[in-house]
Amino acid sequence: MKQPQFSSAALSCLPAFAILALGVSSAKTGFVVGAQATVPTITCPGALELESTEGAIATLRVNVRDDDGNPLVVVWTVDGTSYQMNSVPGGVSSVITSEGFPTNYVPPTGVGSGFEEWRSLPGIPPALPPTVASVDFTAIYGLGEHDVVVSVSDGATSPVTCSTKVTVRDTTPPQIHSIVATPNVLWVPNHQMVPVRLIVSATDNAGQAWARIKSVACNDPAAARGNAEKSPSWEITGPLSLSLRAARSAKGHGRIYTVTVECVDASGNAATGLVNVYVPQNRYRGTPFSRRKYSD
Repeated sequence: MKQPQFSSAALSCLPAFAILALGVSSAKTGFVVGAQATVPTITCPGALELESTEGAIATLRVNVRDDDGNPLVVVWTVDGTSYQMNSVPGGVSSVITSEGFPTNYVPPTGVGSGFEEWRSLPGIPPALPPTVASVDFTAIYGLGEHDVVVSVSDGATSPVTCSTKVTVRDTTPPQIHSIVATPNVLWVPNHQMVPVRLIVSATDNAGQAWARIKSVACNDPAAARGNAEKSPSWEITGPLSLSLRAARSAKGHGRIYTVTVECVDASGNAATGLVNVYVPQNRYRGTPFSRRKYSD
C-alpha cells in the first residue's frame, strides 16, 4: 500500500500523538517521526602484541557511535574481569582518555536551513546530533595472552560488544653483568682436584633468571697433559660449582680453564658468558701473564 503524503501545513494542524502514530517524515528536514531506535555501534582495535620491558603498558581505543544521540556507557572487561566504565555524553563528539575525562567536547552547531520551521510543528522534539566518541583504556599487562571485551549500551537497546587480544611476549634474554670464579688461580699444580664456585650477577626484563654452568674447556690439548694427569680434568658438581685439576703442561705457558655459564629466564630466553680459571706455568700471582711472584 502506498504511504500517504502529508505537507508541513497539514502536519502542523495535527496533535503530537497523531503525528507519532503516522510515522511520517518532514519533506524539508528528512527527520523521521516515530522511527525505531537504532542500535549503537562499537569498533575495537586489532590484536596487539607487546614486548615485555619494565612493564607492558598499552592504551586501547574503541570508537562508538549512536545515531539517536543517546548517551552511552562503555564497559571494559579484561580476562572476564570488569576494570573500567566510561560514560559518553549524548549528542556530541568527544574523546575520553583513560582517566575518564573528555579532552575534546564539541557542542551542537547549526542544524541547517528549515530547522526553525520543523521545530514549529507541535509535539515533535528536535533530533540530537549523533553521539561519537573515542574511549581509551590503559593497563599494565603481565606475560601471556589476554582477552579484552568492551561493551557499549545506550540504555534503550541491548549492549553491543567487541573484543580484541593483548599478547605480552618476552623475547629478550637476561643480561649477564659479571661472573666471578673463586678461586680463579689454582696453585700449587699438584694434579689435585680443586673446588671452584661461581657467582653470577644477571638481570632479566620480565622477572627472575637462573644460571648454570653449561660447559668447560681447556687450552691444553689432551695429548700435552702427560701421563701424570688423571682423567677427567674437570667435573661439574652443581649449577654454579665445579672441580678443576690443578695441573698444566710442563712445556706450555700455563693452563686456562674457560667456563661457559648460561642464564635462562622464565620464557626460555638464554644468554651465555665466560669466566677463566688459571693454572700458571710459574709461581706468579694472578694470571699466567702477571709478573708478581708468590711468596714461598
